Amino acid sequence: MKTKLKCFSFFMLALMLLLTSCDGSVENVNNTHTSASESSYIDVSFINDFERAQIAVAENGDFYLTDEYRIYMLDSKGNEKKQIVNDKQRHYKLLTAYDNGFFAYGYGSVLEEYNTDGALVKNHNLAIKAQTIEKILYMDGKLFIMYRTGDNEKDKYLAEYNLKEEKLEEIDIEHVRDFVEYKDNMLLVFLKQDCCNGHMLTHNIKSGEKSNEIHIPYMPLSLYPYYSTMKDQLYLLSQETIKIVSFEEKKIIETYTSSTLPKNYTACYGHNMAYCIDREQKKIISLSQDDERSAKSITVLCNGFASDSSLSRVAYEFDKENSGAGIKFIKLNQDYVTKLNTMLLSGDDSFDLYMLSTYDSIPSYYMKKGVYEDLNNYPVVSQKFDDMFEGIKKLCTYNGTLLGVPIGLINSDTVYQLNTGMLEKFGLKMPEYDWTWSDFEKYAEEITAGGENYMMQQGRYIFWLCNIYAVSNCIQMDLTKEAFNYEKTDIKNELKFVKRVYEKKYILEEERVNEKKDNILLNFIHLPTKEMNNIKIIPTPVFNNKKVYPFIMNYLCLNKASKNKC
Repeated sequence: MKTKLKCFSFFMLALMLLLTSCDGSVENVNNTHTSASESSYIDVSFINDFERAQIAVAENGDFYLTDEYRIYMLDSKGNEKKQIVNDKQRHYKLLTAYDNGFFAYGYGSVLEEYNTDGALVKNHNLAIKAQTIEKILYMDGKLFIMYRTGDNEKDKYLAEYNLKEEKLEEIDIEHVRDFVEYKDNMLLVFLKQDCCNGHMLTHNIKSGEKSNEIHIPYMPLSLYPYYSTMKDQLYLLSQETIKIVSFEEKKIIETYTSSTLPKNYTACYGHNMAYCIDREQKKIISLSQDDERSAKSITVLCNGFASDSSLSRVAYEFDKENSGAGIKFIKLNQDYVTKLNTMLLSGDDSFDLYMLSTYDSIPSYYMKKGVYEDLNNYPVVSQKFDDMFEGIKKLCTYNGTLLGVPIGLINSDTVYQLNTGMLEKFGLKMPEYDWTWSDFEKYAEEITAGGENYMMQQGRYIFWLCNIYAVSNCIQMDLTKEAFNYEKTDIKNELKFVKRVYEKKYILEEERVNEKKDNILLNFIHLPTKEMNNIKIIPTPVFNNKKVYPFIMNYLCLNKASKNKC
């Protein structure tokens, strides 16, 4: 749909303005070998089977790579030290490193142990009745193993193998999804729940004690989670992004994206670094988990009205084409507006862009305080409004000042799907888009006369009534000037109207539903919708003949104190 696509393109433009020189041109920077967020690439194009290749990293920085029935040992610069070939030509599936070497697993219950020189130390028979082993982690002289016994890939279990005693014991935890090394002598176990991916508990590998469940709302699934002891944060590496979870705040606090992050990869962790095999570029990329966000990165403060996951995909493509510095999205605490106000008024330069919504953060406040940046100063942004629907720019402008760019339009009882069949049945023309409540009543006299048809379906509850007045208030009130243009007669007439539409049964007084009804002229609809090309929509009427664009707008605005703008 045109509106949605344009909104996302405006997000990219908002990022572009931070990288725009004062003459309006865009500066392209290639950080392939100098970015603070990565090490030099290591070419591994010699690998044959990238889809199943695995990686582990030794304490001395050596890399261990599986490729079919081979294991490559590379030094930290990517030079080959040795190849290990499985005589039976059985493919290796898993690797895990430890102080004195590494372990490799193929099939069955045999685990091969090698020293740092690549010499076979021992074959361990795990004696485990597993369909397949999916993960191995070394901690304190033990191997912790996640496996499944049947064909159902979701039925996973945990076990520990004592290397000294050569003894395998199951760990009594149900619904295992994944696990990582946690604090001292602890595993963090991710649990499989139908509701969400954010259920976890800890397991003490010394005492066997389990904690109560930990729940992080809205936590996404990640194939490569990692826990940072230094920051008490969980890093979720997924396609193009790293999400950072705070255990103290019990929520995702940051989403980071950069063109240095591969789209298709396998990964491991070590030395507080993530090591990824980029399957498309056929190279190893190293990313610091605590310092990967470079000083050049663009910082966006987020509220709850825009999806950082959707925006991060657009940001990734922009970063790839322009700077390579990276873009991070930071979610403030629940009192977003209060914290944002403090940061803006104090001239805080720690962020570049911030989100506003007309739902809870009235832009007029920022206009009065003079903390906004007029985006008309950036033609690369302002000129693109010519490609938007009529009215969009007005929603972003006050007295000629362009406050922000749209990243979302939401209707809330202010836009309806028009039942054109009913209009044809009664021989009525389609209402004008700037129709009034007086026009509404004229249509209602015709349509509801038989008692079987209604203008709309709305329960007599506060949300719909509030939105009637919200549209009217947009016309009658100027919050920036603190001006109130209502007369007593205006308020009296509006209240009488609401009483009248229910008394005359113009409205079906039942709770609104999303399904279209043939006996209702104005059916509620959520916008945007994929059906836009096949339906007729019309906004809520107004109490006078002034045209309005009745949407809740989500903005992306530029911090006036940003260090990244020209």
